[in-house]
Amino acid sequence: MVSVVVGLSASVGLRAGSPNKSGSLGSPVVATRSSWPRNGLCSGVSASESLRTGSPNKSGSLGSPVVAARSRGPRNGLRSGVSASVGLRAGSPNKSGSLGSPVVATRSSGPRNGRASGLSASVGLRAGSPNKSGSLGSPVVAARSSGPRNG
Repeated sequence: MVSVVVGLSASVGLRAGSPNKSGSLGSPVVATRSSWPRNGLCSGVSASESLRTGSPNKSGSLGSPVVAARSRGPRNGLRSGVSASVGLRAGSPNKSGSLGSPVVATRSSGPRNGRASGLSASVGLRAGSPNKSGSLGSPVVAARSSGPRNG
């Protein structure tokens, strides 16, 4: 198991069979699996990850930059203070219709369907994703939490 503790960053080349898989040998990955939050990035950790299908968060194209964040704290999202330019395709927790669209996927247990403090992003999302933007490339901060809803 590979885990990254808060405040630590690394460029790690992992192969299939490891917690987070990269399709090509030597692809840069920061595999973060901890017991709290689980399967996610802790605050203060950032990474440009090349992931293929089969990994917890999928990117449709090879070498797409991804920050895979799944946690038990804020669920399936990036915590405050963490930002990333993420290219995701359909099949991943947060979908972007176009390849290489910048996304900051934020799902937490704070306010629902709103912006989490400290997070900003220009996000291109299509219909089918948790938070929809009618036009391609519209700026969106997708935030789902369990605090005040729809705010």
